[in-house]
Amino acid sequence: MDFTYLLFLVLAFQSLLIAILFVFRKSNTKYTNILWAFFLLITSWMFILTVLFWTQLLFNGQRAHFVLTYYIPLSSFAPLFFFYIRKIITDKSISLKKDFWHFIPLIYSVTAINPFYFFLGTNKMNLFLNGEESVNAYQLFPFGYFDAILVLIMVTYGITIVNKYWKTYKGNGNLRTWTRAIILVFLGCVFSFTLYYGLYFFGFLSSEQDYGIILFLPILALIITIFAFNYNTIFNDTLVENVIPSVKYKKTGLSKNYSLELKGKLEALMLNDKPHLNSELRLDNLAELLGASRHHASQIINEYFDSNFFDFINSHRVAEAVELLEIKKKEVTLSEVGYLAGFNNTVSFNKAFKKNTGLTPSKYREQLLDTNRVFNY
Repeated sequence: MDFTYLLFLVLAFQSLLIAILFVFRKSNTKYTNILWAFFLLITSWMFILTVLFWTQLLFNGQRAHFVLTYYIPLSSFAPLFFFYIRKIITDKSISLKKDFWHFIPLIYSVTAINPFYFFLGTNKMNLFLNGEESVNAYQLFPFGYFDAILVLIMVTYGITIVNKYWKTYKGNGNLRTWTRAIILVFLGCVFSFTLYYGLYFFGFLSSEQDYGIILFLPILALIITIFAFNYNTIFNDTLVENVIPSVKYKKTGLSKNYSLELKGKLEALMLNDKPHLNSELRLDNLAELLGASRHHASQIINEYFDSNFFDFINSHRVAEAVELLEIKKKEVTLSEVGYLAGFNNTVSFNKAFKKNTGLTPSKYREQLLDTNRVFNY
């Protein structure tokens, strides 16, 4: 086994290890992490199967069982990425009732290859030795055509993702950069699959010349893994360059005295002007109110408040919500409290409130009312 094969095996086990880390990683985005873990698992399996195919180790009685399992991750690749993108942008989870059709290619893959697995390993090898037509005789239709269908499905998902999510976060440069970066990486991967299978079907490449596909998968896994591990940071309106080590911002141009001055101005601004009550507030807006650059505003929040922009603003919004609950008690609904405190939706309000207080807004008000009843007695 030469260096190239060893490299791909290392990448396969790297993806597997990162997938495990995502599953056990403590985070407020556990559901998203699990989605990405599944994506990395199928990527890892594709790596391993490819190496076994290249080295011909796949084609013996013991490993022949795994030959057609390549179609399971291949049919899951685009739908899983779509679900991941949709979740981080809209916070919409998978609904088996509404999203069932996304799993049709996967269900078909499992169903179509099922007859093949009733044979013993040696019989499977005899089928392969007799040619693809012999193998395809036991499928619902030849897998050569199924390859083309799966590539077409990938292209369709790519177009759908661009149409639905390319313009997301239009008013926020950092989040726009993030979403467009991962979408472009995915589109590049789809392009590599499309190019290979197109050249293969027209006879320009053989099945052994599929390096182009697999070479792009580790790029996809590595790039998005870097961002995914920093998901909370990026989507909390912190500079994208903070996430990428090679371009992480340096604390130049901000002296100790000036930084302390900005810290004082920021505290006074939050106390007196309450910019956090504006649900559309962004880091650029806060920097303008502070009379500083976006870069310096982010640095002040990170250094002196041990936080990022999103959490910093939400902590003030939660404090505002707590004050409203204590003053108004039952005079306003919880959703109204959230909007008055600066949140633009109840999901964000509930999540931030529990993160800062350890309780949901309803539970907090319930305890508040119980305490008042005790004092009234």
